[in-house]
Amino acid sequence: DGGGVRSLSQLEIMKTIMHQLNWDPNEGTKLPCEQFDFMGGSGTGGLIAIMFARLRMSVDETFDEFSTIVEQVYQVEVSPSERTARLKACLEDLMKRRDHPLDMKLLDETTPETCPCYSFVLSSFLINAGAKLCLRSYPVKKSTVSPITIIDAALATCTMQPQFSPAISGQGFRRKEYIGPGVGASNPISEVIAEAHSLFGADTNVASLLSLGNGHPGIITLFPSDTELGLSKIIWDVMNDCMQKSRDIEQQIGTTGVYFRFSVEQGMQNEHIDLTSDPSWILTQTESYIEDPGTHNKFSAFVQRTTEALQTITLDQLSTFDSALTPHYVDHVAESGHVPSVSVQLPSDLDKKPVHVVGKSSPSFPLLLRLTCISQ
Repeated sequence: DGGGVRSLSQLEIMKTIMHQLNWDPNEGTKLPCEQFDFMGGSGTGGLIAIMFARLRMSVDETFDEFSTIVEQVYQVEVSPSERTARLKACLEDLMKRRDHPLDMKLLDETTPETCPCYSFVLSSFLINAGAKLCLRSYPVKKSTVSPITIIDAALATCTMQPQFSPAISGQGFRRKEYIGPGVGASNPISEVIAEAHSLFGADTNVASLLSLGNGHPGIITLFPSDTELGLSKIIWDVMNDCMQKSRDIEQQIGTTGVYFRFSVEQGMQNEHIDLTSDPSWILTQTESYIEDPGTHNKFSAFVQRTTEALQTITLDQLSTFDSALTPHYVDHVAESGHVPSVSVQLPSDLDKKPVHVVGKSSPSFPLLLRLTCISQ
């Protein structure tokens, strides 16, 4: 998942996963790109996927590089254009220190034998922000090959609005402006399934499907006193709710035994607003989550599933499950009993249709907001 600074939590979890996968001394120590066949990411999750798969970096190497990016990009008060420039400078420095050319393409033209892991990142165009775009390290039949570089691809998925200015790639008529993965794309699990299906084929068996979250953000609540700015933030939070997507996936494919999601459940909520962007706090909460007995059991189940390569479901079957996740939206939701009714008007630049919310903590409220956002 995307998550900015919170992606440090994903790296800490991945460190434990790789430690357990590499436990057998007879097997030798493998990199993430040697343990996994395919990776996809959104935002900083996409940046990490590029480091793991395309640049073939270890978890420790990725952690060190990402920590530098956190310090120089995410933990400073600068303008959006300066933040984008800082991120680009960090990526260029990374490529130079690892002896890679700055114009190294995202597309990997090596053979499967020397390139054991494929990857993609999600982004969207400034002129069509509602459409998701996959930037791939591999060719596919349905789309022509993109000439985008690794640096530009990383910028394209990380430059989320409004913290960053758009990332620019190409020149002349080929010039494109990217604004991050777009609304509703923070959890790329559906895209991972779809892309793997396209790349490996419908009948390919799946041993495991790993999803790394960046911590439970807490309950999204609307109060009658919220201003237009507050309402806009709530709409943004609802549309980018990774947890809802993970719950939907868990409900659909959890019983198959191949899906494993790891994400800190306590301590990363938005009520700790002053702490959720503090790397020390994030890592402390992640360590507590990792040491939980329930998480230990989940790690063991995942490692067993991955190392034994138990194959009980195909990509075609997974895709069928995932296609059932299309949400059904409703025009009106009512609750029985005497509850207050609140009518709010969306900002004019989003939608002119009012959103009627019955009960500020109604379970149906997120669906109603999503309907209004999508309708534009």
